[in-house]
Amino acid sequence: MDHDCTTTCVGCSTQLRLGDIQPEQLGDVTTYVCSSCGTAVVGVKRFKEDAEPRERGGFRLGDWVIGSKADIVIALPGAAKPMKLDARPGFFT
Repeated sequence: MDHDCTTTCVGCSTQLRLGDIQPEQLGDVTTYVCSSCGTAVVGVKRFKEDAEPRERGGFRLGDWVIGSKADIVIALPGAAKPMKLDARPGFFT
């Protein structure tokens, strides 16, 4: 799925395709880091029932929480237009 997801780096404005980025593991969070400037742009972690919710802390998708510093655009097969997930920079705090 990450091959169909794009975002823009908030550090250097580079357009990024998540499928082109080698994810890094940082504790319990998988991060996608801009190869141009090293800014972490997207993070993914398992949802925890007892976790304290944070404002703009990420989107829950099934068992996962996804956060990003910029909007993520997802091209879905057969969809007339791509889906957009708004930035959730609180994920990184």
